[in-house]
Amino acid sequence: MTVTDLDARRSTGMEELPPHDIDAEQIAVGAAILDRRALSDIAEIITPADLYRPAHQTILQTVMDMADDGKPLGAVAVAAELERRGATRATGGGVYLHALTDAVPVADNGAYYARIVADLAARRRIAEAGARIHQLGMNTEGEAGEVAEQAVEALAQAMVDGSQHDGDTEAIGDDAEFIDRLAAPVDTSRAVPAPYAELEDLLGGLKNGQLITVAGRTGAGKSVVGLDIARHTAIGLGMPVLYASMEMPQELVRQRVYAAQAKVALTAITHHTLTERDWDALAAARPAIAEAPLYISTPPSCTLGLVRSRLQAMERRGRAARLLVVDHVGLMSSTGRTESRYNEVSEFARGLKLIAMGFDIPVVMLCQVNRAAGNRADAIPRLSDLRDSGELEQSSDVVLIVHRPDYEVTEKEHARAGEVDLYVAKNRSGPQAVVTLSSQLHYARFVDMAQG
Repeated sequence: MTVTDLDARRSTGMEELPPHDIDAEQIAVGAAILDRRALSDIAEIITPADLYRPAHQTILQTVMDMADDGKPLGAVAVAAELERRGATRATGGGVYLHALTDAVPVADNGAYYARIVADLAARRRIAEAGARIHQLGMNTEGEAGEVAEQAVEALAQAMVDGSQHDGDTEAIGDDAEFIDRLAAPVDTSRAVPAPYAELEDLLGGLKNGQLITVAGRTGAGKSVVGLDIARHTAIGLGMPVLYASMEMPQELVRQRVYAAQAKVALTAITHHTLTERDWDALAAARPAIAEAPLYISTPPSCTLGLVRSRLQAMERRGRAARLLVVDHVGLMSSTGRTESRYNEVSEFARGLKLIAMGFDIPVVMLCQVNRAAGNRADAIPRLSDLRDSGELEQSSDVVLIVHRPDYEVTEKEHARAGEVDLYVAKNRSGPQAVVTLSSQLHYARFVDMAQG
């Protein structure tokens, strides 16, 4: 039954059935029975669970199992296997199997009909998610924010369930072009360049699917690094960025962006003590900032589901994010109860890594380090100081630790005053190192030493 058929049933007052197309299912299953190559194509598009009629689910699963075991296919062979499994009565036996294969115009067209089946299966899951969302909305227990998060999760899961195929698995020798690709220059077109030259040389850009952690003590400048990356990507390169801030309101984020971009003292912007030179600098920076695809999200309760929904909204508007910055993970919220803070933060770290992989973008996650780092002689934070969870280190592909040598120094002058060290404490694809930058905190930014 097609969607058009459903509309006709509504007009006659007949009981509404979930979206499905029995004819398309019959052709797809029939093609799978007839041709092993067609079965391979169909299995990349649908699973047995995507079929509406239970008999079709049983038959397709049986055919897939037979193919995996290297058994011959065809109506007679499948009928024998169904009988061995005691499923003949439930599936209609050999007569129905022959009807399925007779319905196939050309076996090669099985994938076409499988796509119809997949689309209708997705619609059924969306409808089921809608019913679940309706129940959540009618239930008065729990806070509205938690209910909204569960609704987002229900809808997201409806689409995920339709993509659990094995197309992500292949033998190591299947890629015949692997050696040829090694001879070609590295493709950096999809990487997001880092805002600091030495860091860019070291990392080769922030790569899609990576989780990059920027850690530091309170006030050391981790938010400055996060906003430098976001500003460089959106304003400098024109790539869409989602900046999710739980630490600063939108107004303060905006003030910092203007201060850094226009090179106007942040205090002059926040205190409204702008000079004529400041106004000119802001006016010159305004067009680039106004046109930049930098989206600032400051939800009162930021959950993983909410981050995903914001990214999905950007995709729907045709401005799919090329970078996500989360400031910071320690202030994220969970939708349910967790056993401990350690487990909660671990969930956030794993979730952000999955977002990086699922949306195929780099995700920059800011986090604090434990206060114990300040008690050591050098006061330099280490990987073990990442606050609340060891999963922060485990899930991260790159960990950058921000340390200012003159941090909390009482003397007016320090040998390295105005410098900041960016420790590449973990680099899954390269070496560890220390990148030294010039600290321009009066402009709310760090820059390369040559610029400083």
